[in-house]
This record gives sequence, C-alpha cells and structure tokens, in this order.
Amino acid sequence: MKRLLSLLLDNVLERVLVLAGRNLLDSARIEAFKAYLHGVAMVRRLFLNVLCVLAGLLLLIFGVILIHVGVWFLLPWTAEVKALVFTGLGLLYMLGGGGMLRHFCSERKWLEVSGAATRLQAIQDRLRSRL
Repeated sequence: MKRLLSLLLDNVLERVLVLAGRNLLDSARIEAFKAYLHGVAMVRRLFLNVLCVLAGLLLLIFGVILIHVGVWFLLPWTAEVKALVFTGLGLLYMLGGGGMLRHFCSERKWLEVSGAATRLQAIQDRLRSRL
C-alpha cells in the first residue's frame, strides 16, 4: 500500500512539474514577446523622429519649389491654365506623400516587417493547442 501510494504521488508530482514547466516556458515566451514588441515600438518612435527631421528637409525642398513657382508665374499662360496645373501638381504631391506616410507609419506594417505578427500568431496557436 505504501509503495502504491508512493508511485501514485510520484506520478502526480511528475505531471504537476511537467505542467508547471510548460506554464513557465509559456510565460517566459510571452514576456520575451512583450520585450520584443517594446523594442519594435522604440524603433518605430525613432523612425518617426527621423521622419520629422526629413520633414524639415522637405520644407527646404519646398522652398526651392516655390522659387520655381515664382518663375512659373512669369510665364505668359492664362491664369486658368496656371491654376489647373498648380492644383493638379498639388494633389499629386499630397496623394504621393500622404500615401507613403500612411504606408510606412502604420503599426500593422511595422508588425509585419519586424516579424512580430507571425510570432504572435505562433504563440496564440501554441496556447490554443494546449486548451
């Protein structure tokens, strides 16, 4: 009887340790993933700061463009043609720049580029398979 109780206790203890080990490993993976996401967020903030510097450079470039615009006004076209050309160019610049900013600044894009989205999906699948 004592031997049977000892075997039963050993078996239960072994199962508890295996489950505890899995939970500790999952907890460690989740904490590592959180640290990874914080790193991605930090790089994203750095990217946005660099983007602000580039915006300053863009203002310099815009100044050069305005010089060209001033010369353009000296051209002998009618005001209507000039207005249409400027409106078209302005819309083109806005759509191009806005589209690029939207694409490169989205969190989803950063998660995809960094590989965090696939890692998150792998962790979710692993946790679901245990349930």
